[in-house]
Amino acid sequence: MTVKELIEELKLRDPKQPVYFAHPSHDFWRSELASEVETMDEERIKFSDYHSQMTTFKRDDRDNDGDIRDEEPEDGTLDVLLLR
Repeated sequence: MTVKELIEELKLRDPKQPVYFAHPSHDFWRSELASEVETMDEERIKFSDYHSQMTTFKRDDRDNDGDIRDEEPEDGTLDVLLLR
């Protein structure tokens, strides 16, 4: 989904409606949890072979200023809008 597509979807919704995101609980029953979206950040994510999907960078993956966008993207990385 792109920011444009997200905006178009949000225009159809009640502006006072809370926004949550679904994520797995990793429990025995494979429950899906819903957590409130609290922030949005532009960040770079990278592909994880271990998880077979995209993952966020750990703090030690960033430069001393905490910024990772000053350098050219590496293979398997993507700059995205990340909801938390």
